[in-house]
Order: sequence, then C-alpha cells, then structure tokens
Amino acid sequence: MTKSKARDAQLKARITRNKAKRDKYKRVKNSISNHSLNFQRSVSGVDSLIETCKDALDKLNGNAGYQSYLSNFQTKLTNDKKTLTEYRDFVKDANTSFINLYDTLEEKISVLDVLIDSDQAEFNEGHTPFVDEYYYWWD
Repeated sequence: MTKSKARDAQLKARITRNKAKRDKYKRVKNSISNHSLNFQRSVSGVDSLIETCKDALDKLNGNAGYQSYLSNFQTKLTNDKKTLTEYRDFVKDANTSFINLYDTLEEKISVLDVLIDSDQAEFNEGHTPFVDEYYYWWD
C-alpha cells in the first residue's frame, strides 16, 4: 500500500511534535522525582510542635495566675501556632499537588508513547527499510 508524500510528512510532523511533548513531560516528571516530591511527605515534626504549642496554651488558659504576666507570650504563641498550622496545611496541599502532577504526567507520557508507536507503525507501513528515500529512522 502506497501512501502519499503529504501523509508521510504529516506523520513525521506529528511524531516529532509528540516526541517533543513527551520529552518535556519526562523532564518535569524527572525533576519532581529528583526532588523526592512524588510521594507523600511526613509533617509529623510540625504536627508535634503544633501539639506542644496547643498544650502550652491550654496550661496558660487553665491557670488565671499565668495570664497576667504571660499575656504577651500567650498572644505570640497563639500567633505562632496559627502560622505553623497554615504552613503545615500549605505543605500538605503542595505535596498532594506534586503527587497529582506526577501521576498526570505519567499518564500523558503513556498516551504519547502509544500515539508515537501507532504513528510510527503507520509510517513504516509500505516502506522498505534502508531503501525507501522517506524511511524515517526511529530512535
């Protein structure tokens, strides 16, 4: 079965475009993996610090004698606990986003691999390797 030169050119362009996309996705995926962001990170250290702050605040609030001369400390500790809680939540959300991005990239790479293989098979159909002038060398 012979195909037109235009169809061969379309297939080559599509393969090149899909390979470029796949390589870009692989670079991002590898960058995420190299920074160990592709799995759930533990925030237990921050959790224990928040719990310690909460316990200290409970003691301060539970004893009226502490409130008079430690009111500045109590206010600062309350603000610090709030900041730590926001930080922990941000880290969890960011980590989840990186994991989701990593999974999405894996899926897109798999789809592009299938598309590239399909286009290569269609291009090679009817071509005689090393003889045909339009033979496309696959890497």
